[in-house]
Amino acid sequence: MGTESMTNAARRAMEQMYIDTCTISESTKSVDKTTHVTRLAWQVLAEDEPCRISFLSFPSNGKTDSADTMTQAVKVFLRPDIVVPQGCRIAVTRNGQIVNYRRSGPVAIYPTHQEIELVREEEHP
Repeated sequence: MGTESMTNAARRAMEQMYIDTCTISESTKSVDKTTHVTRLAWQVLAEDEPCRISFLSFPSNGKTDSADTMTQAVKVFLRPDIVVPQGCRIAVTRNGQIVNYRRSGPVAIYPTHQEIELVREEEHP
């Protein structure tokens, strides 16, 4: 088996673990021609995109593991060929519940997938 076919097999195996879906939106500016007011709008770049969300909890102060001092890191795993711009919103659907995040870190792209660190957003206006 060649390197490319091994990579394709590994990518297929990775994508079988995608049990969640997400919608990726990017902020765009538009100017109202009548009022000349610039407005921000969210444009959907990808909808119902298969993904997998991962959570890692760790002590925020490094000294204890009690619940009140825990921090949670969130990552989303996606196919490697989808573009996720900085500052975008990612709404993840898991078990019928939607949680809104924003991209917080650089994208790590591998031949089989990409990993993006996320921060949970408060309610959107």
